Amino acid sequence: MARIVSLQFIFTILSLLLFSLPVASAQLVQVSDLTAQQFYSKMNPELQRQNNYQDNLHFDNLSNRLDIFQDSPYVAYMTVLPVGNQGSVVTLYANRANIVSKITINAPANTSNGQTAMALSCQTVMSLLGLTRDEGRVLIDTGRVWCAATQRRIILTFTQERNNILYARFTASDN
Repeated sequence: MARIVSLQFIFTILSLLLFSLPVASAQLVQVSDLTAQQFYSKMNPELQRQNNYQDNLHFDNLSNRLDIFQDSPYVAYMTVLPVGNQGSVVTLYANRANIVSKITINAPANTSNGQTAMALSCQTVMSLLGLTRDEGRVLIDTGRVWCAATQRRIILTFTQERNNILYARFTASDN
């Protein structure tokens, strides 16, 4: 009887220890291993490749470094993809080592040029993040996908803001 009680006691202690251990959770990681300047330098060639070198579309020059606010862990760099009289604004958020940590894209929702600029910008960014076409489809459908090339989960948040602005945010996690 004492043996059964001590086995139950050991089992209870082990169970408590097991359930009290922290569960591994996904940690946000940088979305790319490139600096903001390296990422930007690949954007126009990728845009041209995506469009079979037929359009004269190109991302404007990358802005100078923008400090978001004092003591922020990020700095921002912006570029615009003009399409007709509209376009999209791509913002690369870089950590203090200047590695791209997250990316946002904004464009007008109520014009075909704005929607085209958003689609082309998203397509370009997804390709530069290392996503295959199939992974890109999963990302669009589900909002998250494991990128085999970079070994990180890419997360896409896509919304339409009240003021008719399309908003896409690309982040990443380690699992």
